[in-house]
Amino acid sequence: MSPYVWVWDVAAGREVVSLSGHDDRVDSCAWSPDSTRLASTSDDRTVRVWEATSWREVAMLEGHEDIVWLCAWQELTLVHFSAQPFTF
Repeated sequence: MSPYVWVWDVAAGREVVSLSGHDDRVDSCAWSPDSTRLASTSDDRTVRVWEATSWREVAMLEGHEDIVWLCAWQELTLVHFSAQPFTF
């Protein structure tokens, strides 16, 4: 598995961008409801948020004690899940 997030234009059949930043396997990704941000989760115990216009990383959420295996957006709030509870 890879520490990269690949964004594809399925209609054109081409890669749009490869996002690097995670130090371990990427487990899930989720688009924000307004399609302006993409969140990714990883075995490196972080969630990263990418801006969809520049593909710049705009946030890195740390503090999980285990793999972060899933994320989802509720409105513009990002929810992420780990095998262990999140601590600040």
